[in-house]
Amino acid sequence: MPHSGHHVFYQYTVEADGRVRFLSLPPAECAMLQIDEADLQTNAERLFARIHPEDRQFVKDSFLQSARSGRTRHVRYRVMLPEGGCCWLEAKATAQHAERGQLIWNGQLCAVVETGHD
Repeated sequence: MPHSGHHVFYQYTVEADGRVRFLSLPPAECAMLQIDEADLQTNAERLFARIHPEDRQFVKDSFLQSARSGRTRHVRYRVMLPEGGCCWLEAKATAQHAERGQLIWNGQLCAVVETGHD
């Protein structure tokens, strides 16, 4: 039965010019996802490219729906790892408008772990 691992806090932003990036994502999560933290701070598309193709549009749409509705986004999706396999992530975040035209999501991210028990 799946359950959530430890939760970490993150900030994700859509800049006024449309660029997307993570303002913060803990180094341990970057290591788990096998992606460089500095890369995510300049371009979150690197992580979106790793989202399982069947989940990618759903995840992107969840940001748009959250931005439009003001509701918390809550999604569970797969990330393909460069060394093989994938991991499941669960994300919850709420959007807020910032002074410079940015939209910033403050949220929690956790790996979803299979326990093998029902």
